[in-house]
Amino acid sequence: MAPPEVVDFLKSREGFKVNVYPDSLGKATAGMGHLLSPQELATYPIGTPVPLDVINDWASTDSSEAYVAAMGQAQNLGITSTAFIVVLTSVNFQLGTGWSMKFPRLWSAMEAKNWKLAAALCGQEAKWKAETPQRVEDFQNALDAL
Repeated sequence: MAPPEVVDFLKSREGFKVNVYPDSLGKATAGMGHLLSPQELATYPIGTPVPLDVINDWASTDSSEAYVAAMGQAQNLGITSTAFIVVLTSVNFQLGTGWSMKFPRLWSAMEAKNWKLAAALCGQEAKWKAETPQRVEDFQNALDAL
């Protein structure tokens, strides 16, 4: 399970909405950026409020998956910084746990421990930066701090 400070950070970046809404890609979303499955969408159509206990369960499950992935990635990189792991969890939460395959040059720079290059590369990801500039900046700052 993700520590409370991780969930709080994710909420600060994701927001928290009780009603189901279409995200920027038109996908049904609720709570803390949870993408609804077809079964969930059948129960909670767009515009429908979702009970808080359901939203909290989704937040716990989704943040835990991202946190476990971040912990594994950090371990592979030899990083123990809690602050970095919090931000890396946010990256996994937003982009998915396979994000390193979407950004292979960035991941390679991180594996080489070239933090300045990694920070520069994530700033060059135009679509990611345009959609969520604060998150890109969070990641760049975390990389620069290593």
